[in-house]
Amino acid sequence: MTFRLRTAHRISGAVLVCFIALHFANHATLFVGVKNHISFMEAVRPIYRNMLAESILLIAILFQMTSGFTMIWRRRKQISGIVGWLQAGSGIYLLLFLVIHLAAIFQTRITDGTDTNIYFAVAGYYAGLAWFFVPYYFFAICSFATHLGCGLYWLLGRDGRGNRSVLAICVIGGVLFAAALTVKMAGWIEPIDVPQHYLAKFVS
Repeated sequence: MTFRLRTAHRISGAVLVCFIALHFANHATLFVGVKNHISFMEAVRPIYRNMLAESILLIAILFQMTSGFTMIWRRRKQISGIVGWLQAGSGIYLLLFLVIHLAAIFQTRITDGTDTNIYFAVAGYYAGLAWFFVPYYFFAICSFATHLGCGLYWLLGRDGRGNRSVLAICVIGGVLFAAALTVKMAGWIEPIDVPQHYLAKFVS
């Protein structure tokens, strides 16, 4: 049962990696300007902003969350080694992040129809909540990269030196990308002009 669950977890994970790779590519265009970022987003959104694709993504996310939690819970007393703890810890953080992130996205899209674009993502930084959003997004990216690296480590075979290198590249790459994107989103070098109605959501 555990083996089948792990296999299904990897399959749903592969589906999500395809989407997240596109999502990160979209975020990377932010480094060449907000207009370019939004143009890229509008060009790729038809790929995943349709009923079929969104249904598949939502099912994959929910399964990834429940199967991941189930495996961690079942093996909670057997977790050992740095890779085991990195995988479990990153998985737990991703679970918490996705619960908050999905709730915020669907609440915003359903209640007032506000576009959940880059302005939605960065509004919290500019509304005085950087203390929350900086670690929130930073550790989400780091956790994804770490979880992916751990998955590849086990999938490719734990004994190879190259597999340890794959894990290290994922972790280091995730930290560097997370740091660069955090600086950009927070506007610490070049502020982003966030429309007032996005900021107003954080004002009581």
